[in-house]
Amino acid sequence: MNRLFTVLIVILSVLLALPMNARGGDGAESTGPEIEIDQVLALGPLPIGVDQLNESAKADEVRRALVMQLIQPGLPRVGQQLRLFGEQIAWRAVTPNAVSGEGLTLWAFNLEADRFVLGKLKIANLAGLHVFHNGQSITNGNGTVELKLVAGSHSFWLLHEGGANDDPPSMSWEGQDEYDLITVHVEPKRRVSAEMLTNAETVNNMALSADGRFLALAFNGRSDEADLDLRRMEIRDLQEQKAVRQWTTSIPGALAWSPDNRWLAIQEGDNLWLHEFESGQARLLLARHERIGAWRWHPDSSSIIFAWTEAFEADNEKRRRLRSLEDRWANFRDNSQLYQVDAASGLI
Repeated sequence: MNRLFTVLIVILSVLLALPMNARGGDGAESTGPEIEIDQVLALGPLPIGVDQLNESAKADEVRRALVMQLIQPGLPRVGQQLRLFGEQIAWRAVTPNAVSGEGLTLWAFNLEADRFVLGKLKIANLAGLHVFHNGQSITNGNGTVELKLVAGSHSFWLLHEGGANDDPPSMSWEGQDEYDLITVHVEPKRRVSAEMLTNAETVNNMALSADGRFLALAFNGRSDEADLDLRRMEIRDLQEQKAVRQWTTSIPGALAWSPDNRWLAIQEGDNLWLHEFESGQARLLLARHERIGAWRWHPDSSSIIFAWTEAFEADNEKRRRLRSLEDRWANFRDNSQLYQVDAASGLI
């Protein structure tokens, strides 16, 4: 026992003698290379008053919304034109130390990491600095940002108000160790990541009209920049190869066209909606009808046949009566019947 205690004391003494960077502690001094960021894409000055923005009670929300809207179309490219409050502004490639004048300006660049890396993004001499990493705000006015980057592509967006003093602005990456290396570029390309795949807009339901011309699609996606699930419906004209109607909605449980192509029925939870194709008007046909099951249009398009279930209620909830082998299933005694609802009047 004494020998084991002696060995532990020796190991602890060796660890304490090591420098902080060898132990990987949070207070480790950087020993990796410093890589200068000598090119960014710039958009600005933007037609937004800096003083009015800073004095606003919603300044942070406005900045986040600005970056979110500019990120949505994808990574910018040199010469790409944007129209902001009636002004035509183009993305241009600049060097960070070539900032001229004042005004709200957005910079964009990309970091590529081949492995998990630790380091600092060091930014000097920029006023009103706000840094966004993949659309998420990571700093507010601080010129040094501690980063832990997984392998892959990382987009950075810097919103600032121009130079902070007479010294030119500068940016660099400082790795914590010699193997914490990255590459910097401004090309509109990035690697596929797990987030991109899981956030990508996908079709989770569809219905084809009886004549085969119109296709109703239900889309579901995710925007990390807006911190929002994106859900929408779209009707496409397959003959003209274009979308003829779109609207936002929740995820539909089911959807089906009427045989005469006049109506699109959409189930959302316990509700059933009818969308008239020609006018685009929506009407609630069944409201708060719990336990609606499968449903189908009547062949003459005048009504919908649907299954409606009434759950079985035992006389004594504390005691369960088994009257047959099928009572193993909790819903075996439920009462499910077919009903018919008139599309014109909503009468059942």
